Amino acid sequence: MRIERRPLRLLVGIALCVTLSASSTLAAVQDKMADFKKQWAQASSINAKEEMQRLVRTFNEEAILRVIAVLEKVSAQQGNEAIFKELGELRAAWDATIKSNFVNNVERYFSFLNPSARTERATLVRTYGRVSGELAAARTARDLSKLRTLGARFEQLAEQFELVGDFYHAGQSWGNAVAANHPDNMGVQADLNKFADLLGEFIRTREQIDLKDALYGLNKPAYDQLTAQGYGKNGVAAAAAGAGHASGGASGASGGEGSAGASGGGEPAIVIPRGTRPSG
Repeated sequence: MRIERRPLRLLVGIALCVTLSASSTLAAVQDKMADFKKQWAQASSINAKEEMQRLVRTFNEEAILRVIAVLEKVSAQQGNEAIFKELGELRAAWDATIKSNFVNNVERYFSFLNPSARTERATLVRTYGRVSGELAAARTARDLSKLRTLGARFEQLAEQFELVGDFYHAGQSWGNAVAANHPDNMGVQADLNKFADLLGEFIRTREQIDLKDALYGLNKPAYDQLTAQGYGKNGVAAAAAGAGHASGGASGASGGEGSAGASGGGEPAIVIPRGTRPSG
């Protein structure tokens, strides 16, 4: 059975990192966090719960980073009354709007983080920030050799973050590996099987901490479409090829091609996560 893989036009989103060399872009990221923190403080001062819920929805990425930053302080025994109050408010607003276990999962992670793992994680976060800056420059220059090298480095970092239990930064690292291998960067040299597998790792790590944010929502359908068209280790083509071998090749599958492509005809929108380091 020969299956036609429908052509894909992958729509790349913007990948921004805290360490970007473009000062205007970095300033925009910092300004948005500052705006979130200012509005949050105003809402908190009058216990405006509905406004805090609105802020979690509107500034979702900033809220995610703030949850991590607050819990980092608590874990390092730098928490005070204001920090614990903010944590309670963030949790309540998150639970009321997003309705996932993300905050509880991250809190559980930091509560069991031993000093050795905390030190290792801090080193990895610093490395992540530096390499993210290199990736931004390589993407701007369309330096394919450098992109391949950095993609492999982010895969390493993702695995190292997973070893210390930080699935947020693992996911961000997988996302930057996706960015490095994106067809918009690699052109005719793009490996869509590898690309699909890296995107799958990003999805997996988001699900690991129950963080189904906007990036997850945009990328999950794209990943499903890629695998439905036979790309990656979880692609239907791989499953069909395996079934063909098991039946002695009677299915007639050839060249690793498998079962039907995605329905609906929509184009996957691959949106790369901003490699933003938690802001204190």
